[in-house]
Amino acid sequence: ADVAAGIMQQGRLDTLLLDRAGQLQVLSAAAFASFLPAALVVWGQARGIWLLPTCELVEWLRAQMGGEPALEVAAGAGALARELGIPATDWNTGRFPLVRASYTLSGRALPAIGINVEELEATAAVEKYQPQTVIAAFATPWREQGQPAGPQGAPWGLPLDVLRGAVRRLIHIGLTGIHDRSSCYQMNPTILRPSWLVSTSPRPERHYIAVWQNDKPKPIAQLRASMAR
Repeated sequence: ADVAAGIMQQGRLDTLLLDRAGQLQVLSAAAFASFLPAALVVWGQARGIWLLPTCELVEWLRAQMGGEPALEVAAGAGALARELGIPATDWNTGRFPLVRASYTLSGRALPAIGINVEELEATAAVEKYQPQTVIAAFATPWREQGQPAGPQGAPWGLPLDVLRGAVRRLIHIGLTGIHDRSSCYQMNPTILRPSWLVSTSPRPERHYIAVWQNDKPKPIAQLRASMAR
């Protein structure tokens, strides 16, 4: 019944969550809480949207940035970057046949890509924009060589270890058991579970924010070489 109700609300959610250009809007956590959770799940699957950006998340991120240059990678819809006034990039892995097939099998739409999002691989984006803070949300980690396919990551995923070493601050938002399967998480990030973190996942209790601090960033080219070993 909840799923059926969710399907019936799709048109209404488009009107409330997307602007006239079809771009994802930022709302308060209370506003998102007013929607039927099952409706948000179904809507997210149909629209290729995971993170539902809240005003509270945007303000928290702004405070973390501290006025320094920042970049959103694997930005998808790009709403966070748009609201923060920072560059947004995404490798747009949905153009790869293997990725397209995996989404088809899962019954989800390919990730939505915002009009403000530049098609650029994450390490290349860091090299181009030289940020102090990198933000990524609901991005599958890169699978290191030798690891089996599965929840550990994907060969087209985000190289969190490389990004962590290249910037002063890495912020990764995701779901426990899915997005935290990377060796980067062995480096003791600060883990937060704020109530104002909202997504289209049916398991909101798994939401988290991981933050790594790095006082001595290294050149991205030097770190990127480690991916090819």
